[in-house]
Amino acid sequence: MSLKEKLQQDIRFIEGMKGCINCGTCTAICPAAAVSNYDPRIIVDTVQNADERDIENLLKSDEIWYCGECLSCKTR
Repeated sequence: MSLKEKLQQDIRFIEGMKGCINCGTCTAICPAAAVSNYDPRIIVDTVQNADERDIENLLKSDEIWYCGECLSCKTR
């Protein structure tokens, strides 16, 4: 099973990333983005583009761990 297929089964993809229109509200409200160079839109864009190499690089990076899953982005 490809990374894209696995991500498409994740509830966070189904409930959030799939519907993202990259408006930037998530970045504006994100506590991690306020204190670092973290940009949730880059994460979502990478997943939505579904390039296996980019997704693999993202998963191997430290960037995904900046998200504390506070769900402020989803609330907005």
